[in-house]
Amino acid sequence: MKLSKLAIGLAVVAAFSGSAFAGGGNLGTLAVPSYTVFGDGLVKGSFTDVFTFSVPNSLADSSLTSIKLGSSSITGLNFSLYEGATLVEAGISSTSNGVTSAYLNPAYLSAGNYSLDVTGTGSTKGGSYTGGLAIAAPVPEPTEGALLLSGLGLMCFIAARRRNQA
Repeated sequence: MKLSKLAIGLAVVAAFSGSAFAGGGNLGTLAVPSYTVFGDGLVKGSFTDVFTFSVPNSLADSSLTSIKLGSSSITGLNFSLYEGATLVEAGISSTSNGVTSAYLNPAYLSAGNYSLDVTGTGSTKGGSYTGGLAIAAPVPEPTEGALLLSGLGLMCFIAARRRNQA
């Protein structure tokens, strides 16, 4: 009974995820903000899946808020995020109650091309994993000039007020 529910669940996820469940592939140009699902429906033995995507030009850098992987029947599940050939961040993997998960600390992504390399070892019967990639627009920070001017303005206001009180 449990096996048939799991098989139906995986089939539904694979059907709604389209080409993102092809064991790697191009996720396309991701809008800011966006959330994209990726994964592989059946892995056996040692594997490396590479998912590529690009972040478009924008006025500010994009923030990669999370990548999360979840799986059962896969050992050593992990991933690395690259911009070209440069490692941006490696995933942090842990296993609890037989379920392996991996996540990424938040990172800032500039406009460019990226690849997400997912590795692990599937059981002899096969395993599967799914992941989510969330990209958000960062919260703009005040520029140094604006901070300097507001600080000077506040100091002038305090000085003028003290002068009027005396």
